[in-house]
Amino acid sequence: MTPSKDLAKQIVPCRSARVAATVAVDVVVVLECSAVVAVALGGLSYLLVGRLLWSWASAGALVGALLGSWLAWVSYGRYGRMAGGILFGTRRVDDAFFLPKTLWPGGTRSRGAAIIVDIRRGMDPIGPLLAPWPGSMLAPSSSVGGQAETAATLPGGASAGSIALVFDTGQVHWFSGVCVVGRSPVALFGEDALSLPDLSRELMPSHLMIGEDTGPEGKASLWATDQGSEAGTWLNDGSGARRLPSKTRVWFQPGAMIRMGEYRMRVERTRT
Repeated sequence: MTPSKDLAKQIVPCRSARVAATVAVDVVVVLECSAVVAVALGGLSYLLVGRLLWSWASAGALVGALLGSWLAWVSYGRYGRMAGGILFGTRRVDDAFFLPKTLWPGGTRSRGAAIIVDIRRGMDPIGPLLAPWPGSMLAPSSSVGGQAETAATLPGGASAGSIALVFDTGQVHWFSGVCVVGRSPVALFGEDALSLPDLSRELMPSHLMIGEDTGPEGKASLWATDQGSEAGTWLNDGSGARRLPSKTRVWFQPGAMIRMGEYRMRVERTRT
């Protein structure tokens, strides 16, 4: 999917002076990482042998530089910027999909040549993907550590018998019945829908369905169905992580972990 012409028209390329300032700040951050690790290892050598070992400090400078470079690579790959971009309002994206672009090849799903855009004078191309999660996503409470006892203890008006998706970010989504989860899910026949921001493009629009029904053992059990995603969905119910087969209902008990794309969540159920 290519961006619309209207989106391209709202993108404002960054002026060279601000590009230079952005790069300068990020270089300083990398150098600071190098200096901090060098000083730390140099100080450690002084404490251990009673004198400064320049070989340790040099090794620390190299390790710090590599660490700082790795942080820059990760930050640019996920968000298209680091400290300099935050300070000067710039973002490095590709000119095909306007997705974050790493500083050097590898580790990115974006395509096209790199451009640096001014998100103060023009549109932030990945702003919608960084928007807060829906209002149905709640902060965790003490009742979400396991299975909640009564409706009075449940957040957000969740009733007894609800299912909770507890994300590792601390956010919780409550629903009853069936929930369709994905980048822009379509729910039918009264199903619940949970839309998740997805910079990685690993989620399908309707990626996963989760619900509850009478299981093979004749008692209420939770189930999940991968909707044919390419990246896959992984379930860990205590016996090790396994990939869910496509279009196949898989049964599990509350407390199981599900991973899809960059998201990890624990599936819990309130007591009726």
